[in-house]
Amino acid sequence: MMPAEPTDTPVPKKPIIQHTVPATKVTVTQESAPIGPANDPGFHLFTVSLRVTDPKDAQWDKQTVTCQFKSPTGWEWVDWANYYWYNDQTYAVNGLKVVSAPPIKDGVLSFTVDASLNTTSTDSNRLCFTLLIKPTSGATGTQKDGKATIGVKGQKQLPVECPLWAIVP
Repeated sequence: MMPAEPTDTPVPKKPIIQHTVPATKVTVTQESAPIGPANDPGFHLFTVSLRVTDPKDAQWDKQTVTCQFKSPTGWEWVDWANYYWYNDQTYAVNGLKVVSAPPIKDGVLSFTVDASLNTTSTDSNRLCFTLLIKPTSGATGTQKDGKATIGVKGQKQLPVECPLWAIVP
């Protein structure tokens, strides 16, 4: 059964974890970290964003992008995700798209999106991904062994990666 779609997709102004690959000038950032007790039956939002950071190469043309998210220890993905474009200046969310039942294999949630950045007024600033995750009976404490990988080798300015983390108190 697919969970209900969250009604809000918060994007904090300061990133929690940021990882830039200098040669690509693209940044992928974990924007929110889930916190929940082991075996909590609820779902928690996990937000990751992608942005072009070099003003000389600020446009990122449309391409099909493979997105892979490995869950941190003690957490498992729910088969639901969405993505949207976020404008840092106007705080506008554009083009919200739901990814229905993305496959999860060995703790990795994978899907592809047709994406661009900074080519129109509706795909500006950030491409954000919101995922649902829930704690399991695994490890407690802060787990930093998850990973987001956006794109594959050979794509313009990709792939980029960042660690993903979550907390089970």
